[in-house]
Amino acid sequence: MRRATPLLLLFGTLVAFAGDARAQRLGGGESTDISLWRVFAALTLCLVLAVAAALALRYRMTGRFELPWHLAAPLPRRLVLLERLRVTPQAEICLVALDGQEWLLTLNQSTMQLQPCSSTPPTTSGDSA
Repeated sequence: MRRATPLLLLFGTLVAFAGDARAQRLGGGESTDISLWRVFAALTLCLVLAVAAALALRYRMTGRFELPWHLAAPLPRRLVLLERLRVTPQAEICLVALDGQEWLLTLNQSTMQLQPCSSTPPTTSGDSA
C-alpha cells in the first residue's frame, strides 16, 4: 500500500486539475496575442540551433571542422584508393597511393599483405617472331 500512495496522489492531482482543460471548447478560446516578430524570432532561433547541431554532428563524425557548401578549401588526402579488384568472394587486390607512392594491397579472410608497387610494367619473356 505504501508504494501505491504516490501514484494515487499523482492521479488525484491530475483529476483535480482536469476540470480546467475541459472548460474550453474548440474554437471558443481567446486570442493568445503573440506578436508576429516573436514567431519569426523563435523560428530563426530554431533554425540556427538546427544548423549548429548539424555542424556539431559533422565535427563529431569526421574529427575535424569542415564548413558546408565548400566554403573552405578541401584538405588533400594522403591515402587514395586507385583501384580495387575482387578476385574471389573472399579475396581482393587493391592499388592504393600513400603520399604519392603506389602500394599493392592483397586481402583475404585471414591475411593482409602490403607491397610497394613498381611503376614499370613487368616484361614478358617470349618470342616476338
